[in-house]
Amino acid sequence: HDIGVVFQDNNLVPEFSAIENVMLPLELRGDRGAQVRDEAAAWLHRVGLAGLEDRAPDQLSGGQQQRVGIARALIGGRSILLADEPTGSLDSTNATAIFSTLRELADQGVLVVISTHDPLAVGFADRVISMRDGCIAEDSATTLAGMGSA
Repeated sequence: HDIGVVFQDNNLVPEFSAIENVMLPLELRGDRGAQVRDEAAAWLHRVGLAGLEDRAPDQLSGGQQQRVGIARALIGGRSILLADEPTGSLDSTNATAIFSTLRELADQGVLVVISTHDPLAVGFADRVISMRDGCIAEDSATTLAGMGSA
């Protein structure tokens, strides 16, 4: 109930609309009704997808699909977000938008843990742990380059 996962390949249900994909975790735990739909719509709005609720995943760009995955991972008050290569197949513009969204969530108190090879992530992180050959090679706090805060 506390942990949400953003998968590298989104794992969206292709037969479901964006809002149905976001509603899925709550419905799987037994929640139903208008409140679930309203919360899903609010999360889609929060990640910049208002107005796209009824689109199928194949009608969305890669960045939009990824944001549906982020909304799905956070619905229901998740306090921890694990993101596996959330920008792996995105261009730099969409990757920056995804990292900005994750940074905003972290600033609001969500613990965001990202596993990535994308060097853009460093500019949005509080802490970077670099791995090499299965071992920690470096562990450092960052200055949130380009974010204007420490």
